[in-house]
Amino acid sequence: LIGIAAVVAVVIGVFALYQTTQTSEIAAERTPVEIAMEYLDAYRNFDVERVESMLAEDATVSPWESFASRTDWQRDLRYLEATGFQIIGGECAEVPPTSEVQRVRCEYEAHGLGSDQIELEPFDGHQFQLFIENGQVTVSRMGFNFSEFSQTMWYPFQAWIKDNHPEDFDVLYEDPGLSRQTDDAIALWEERVQDYVEFK
Repeated sequence: LIGIAAVVAVVIGVFALYQTTQTSEIAAERTPVEIAMEYLDAYRNFDVERVESMLAEDATVSPWESFASRTDWQRDLRYLEATGFQIIGGECAEVPPTSEVQRVRCEYEAHGLGSDQIELEPFDGHQFQLFIENGQVTVSRMGFNFSEFSQTMWYPFQAWIKDNHPEDFDVLYEDPGLSRQTDDAIALWEERVQDYVEFK
């Protein structure tokens, strides 16, 4: 019995090594742009598990409000989904490398805070910056151009909150320029965005 168990263990080990090798070879065969496009698709669908599967173990992820130095990108994705955020398009192109690291830039347009439901055009000028090594994303920066969005959606929505639901302000915001992303806040964001759309 011991001999049989040893043989089984060896077979399982060889199979696992084969699977790992095959996975690595498949990843190596894909271009950085293909990997970036899949990553962007996972992000636009708020698919935390798929995003995580494409990240290197020590990856750095800078989410939407990256200026806040947040590291909890999973919670940020939940917030984006709750507020009706949409990543539209996403043309990816490889950036000439300055080292062995492969870099890809993906330009995209976006909706948020119900802007699509009140029939506004999507906001442009945004870029994902991705660093890719061995088929995995090591750095992900979700660049967002706040200039037009802030004036058209962020601050008008905030003013509406102050006028109609002042008690909610401290639940929704850490400060006027930064969302709060606790579980309670995310649930309230979703509710108030829909109220705002109906108001508009």
